Amino acid sequence: MNKRYKLHKCEYEKCENMTTNGRFCSLKCSGHVNGHIGGKRTQELYLKEMKEWGRKGGKRLHELHPNLASEMGKRNIHKSLKTLRKEKKGFWDSKIQSMNGKKAAITNKRNGTGFYDPKIQSKGGVASQHTLRKNHRNLKYKGQYYDSLGEIEISMCLMCQFNYKPKENKTFHIRMIRGEVDYLLGNLKLFIEFHQYFRNETYEEYCIRRQKLLDDNGYKDYKLVVIK
Repeated sequence: MNKRYKLHKCEYEKCENMTTNGRFCSLKCSGHVNGHIGGKRTQELYLKEMKEWGRKGGKRLHELHPNLASEMGKRNIHKSLKTLRKEKKGFWDSKIQSMNGKKAAITNKRNGTGFYDPKIQSKGGVASQHTLRKNHRNLKYKGQYYDSLGEIEISMCLMCQFNYKPKENKTFHIRMIRGEVDYLLGNLKLFIEFHQYFRNETYEEYCIRRQKLLDDNGYKDYKLVVIK
């Protein structure tokens, strides 16, 4: 049989009941009950103790399993990514991808990065030229791909007169930032251009622009001959 006490006020500050029980009038006031009310009351009574218990428990768990948090995090991330990919949410949502792509394009254009980086544009243009030579024009002579028969004839002349040895990106079709030059005679410090691409400019203006290309790429001491 439960012990009876003198009638007194329940010690739970939010309770106005009088009781002959111990400190509290009911289990709800004491916090010893499952559910929302009991959990809330337990926090009010043992908040400091619970914080200390959590700190000690977490510290001990880390001592026993130091990599547990990172392993669980990685595992949960992989699961969530698989779920998002399957349900086409988050990054895999087509609307979000389109929105992020537009934002990235605007930022790259403003900062001159990504596709709008001159170096990348130059590499892309040169790569496409090489693909056209190999897969479309398919004019091959002594291991090198050419843009036209006229380019092959000039190469043959240079071979006979100057012991020229064409090699892709070394002495032939030399790639530079924002351009490419057809031939290089290194011992003469001479570049030769055959296929010109005029941009509403005169022959003299074209020569000046191409010479500047050489200067900007470290060939200031080299001369340029443009074959019309």
